[in-house]
Amino acid sequence: LISWRGGDLYVTAVLLRNHLAYPTTPSIANLKGCWKAVTFYPNQSLSPQGDKNDRTTALLVSSTPFGDALDQNCEVMR
Repeated sequence: LISWRGGDLYVTAVLLRNHLAYPTTPSIANLKGCWKAVTFYPNQSLSPQGDKNDRTTALLVSSTPFGDALDQNCEVMR
């Protein structure tokens, strides 16, 4: 959706949509890339496809621009 930089960190907002016929919860552990922090807004649980709550925004914090962080492989710092 959008990316911005603040000091030495980059924040990227990514829209996540559930295309499944049943509810699901995105897992930080399953996200590809090297992220310093990840949070979901407004909710982490996603309703089945077609419901008004079938989407959320992942806010990804990294020390490099989104494309570079996406290509790296490391664990999320918790």
